[in-house]
Amino acid sequence: MIKKVTLNLLLILGISSYTWAANEPNTNNSSLATNPQSKAIEFARQAGAIAGVAQACGQNIADFTQRISEAVNKLTTNPSDKAGAMLIYQQIANEAQMTEQKMQSIPCTKVLQDYRNLPIMQADYREKVIAQLNPSEP
Repeated sequence: MIKKVTLNLLLILGISSYTWAANEPNTNNSSLATNPQSKAIEFARQAGAIAGVAQACGQNIADFTQRISEAVNKLTTNPSDKAGAMLIYQQIANEAQMTEQKMQSIPCTKVLQDYRNLPIMQADYREKVIAQLNPSEP
């Protein structure tokens, strides 16, 4: 999981969750393309992995978490799907943080640099990230 985070740190959150899913092995892309809950959950999983690794390196992830919540809100309008995706985000973040603290497999200088350069952490994230996400179906 940690190696996957390293490879995706700069790309993730700058493109739609459908695009991420299309690059993931063993993913049912047709289901993700039509299921807002699946899109929100996949987005939350990947964001949680990034958050956990960054947090293990001492990064305050409050702004990141708020922006992830905005993205989840764009991906699904169902309140229970939103809550479920954010719960998964928190669980994955906690697991990734604990794993990274134990293994220290990624240099924190690299993690923090990549974290700061994420498109979702830039001032124009609403236009460059949130607006680009595929909105949920009514």
